[in-house]
Amino acid sequence: MAEPNPVLGFSIVKDKKYKRDCEAYRNMIKRILNTELDIVGWPERSPLLHAPLHRKCEGYLHARVDQNLRILYKPDYKDKIIFLERLLNHREMERKCD
Repeated sequence: MAEPNPVLGFSIVKDKKYKRDCEAYRNMIKRILNTELDIVGWPERSPLLHAPLHRKCEGYLHARVDQNLRILYKPDYKDKIIFLERLLNHREMERKCD
């Protein structure tokens, strides 16, 4: 298990699917990385960045990279780890979680 980052307080664990998804959006990598830092910097959920999910994705949050692109993640507040699961567009997110 990853240890909490001593500077940021939370560590990030990137799933294989997430890494593969990022490859498809490599032209937006700076925005993706900035959103990851926003997630780690404010994991408690800010209405401007995060939104809770329901149904199949209960317990997960998503963060907006832009109008259409979302990072699906699950925070572990006890161990201070953010698990980045998928990078999906809005329609893919709806299909996965409904």
